[in-house]
Amino acid sequence: MLVVVLTQLRTAWSLQRGILLPAIRPTVRPVTFLRAAERSPSSAAEQLPTPPTSLTVSPLPDARYAGHADFVQALRGLRGDPLQAEGTRVVIHRGNAKAKIMVIGEAPGETEDMEGKPFVGRAGKLLDAILASVGLDESSVYITNVVLRRPPNNRTPSASEVAWYLPYLMENVRLVDPLIILLAGACACKALLPLEKQGITRIRGQWFERRFGTEGGLDGQGSRLVMPIFHPSYLLRNPSRKVEGPKWLTWQDIQAVRRRYDELAGAGGGEGVWAPGKQGKEG
Repeated sequence: MLVVVLTQLRTAWSLQRGILLPAIRPTVRPVTFLRAAERSPSSAAEQLPTPPTSLTVSPLPDARYAGHADFVQALRGLRGDPLQAEGTRVVIHRGNAKAKIMVIGEAPGETEDMEGKPFVGRAGKLLDAILASVGLDESSVYITNVVLRRPPNNRTPSASEVAWYLPYLMENVRLVDPLIILLAGACACKALLPLEKQGITRIRGQWFERRFGTEGGLDGQGSRLVMPIFHPSYLLRNPSRKVEGPKWLTWQDIQAVRRRYDELAGAGGGEGVWAPGKQGKEG
């Protein structure tokens, strides 16, 4: 009885102050995953079981946010998250909140923490160059991260940190409603393709389908096309342009993304057509 009373008081106090706090007894919402045949996003998908997990997951309000602006405003006052004590700021997004392509990275770095936007350091500049090589920019792409604050010393986010922020990422996906999601790096792949046990070097460039069901927090909007790509920071550490090297493979991947984007645009799912050969390769 005492626990129930304390929980109600804690919830009421949190709502009055517009603060989202982790629940005393959090629950994990099941999510349904679909995987498409390799490099064939239009083929029939095979339904896979929900992976078991005991990780603590942060709660979202029972009522979803009415719009992206409300979501961003709420996150500006985020409290109680696992990285709050580090004193870093909440970094949410940059780009077009109505874009049909979403890029999801790992976590903010030092430059991102200072500027309050994701992918604005050296890796971000390379990401922009990769996107620009096929005629994409902030008007056609939405960029965010799995984790919303910079981990200490830019370390890789822990599994529990990723799990805590994941519901916010899912709500972000619901609000932006992209057709294509690019998972930049291993952390994003592990968060959104947890059933894929292979490393990113094996699954990059492949198309998957991910279905977010109502219980997963996205109100059953159906499948989205998902492609893992190398994180730009990995490309900075491996600058060779040799055939079959990371940068060469990324060039193949981003061209495939652009082709698929134009196919969806031709079917009424987006805007603009890009002609291969009219744009230069990324540097």
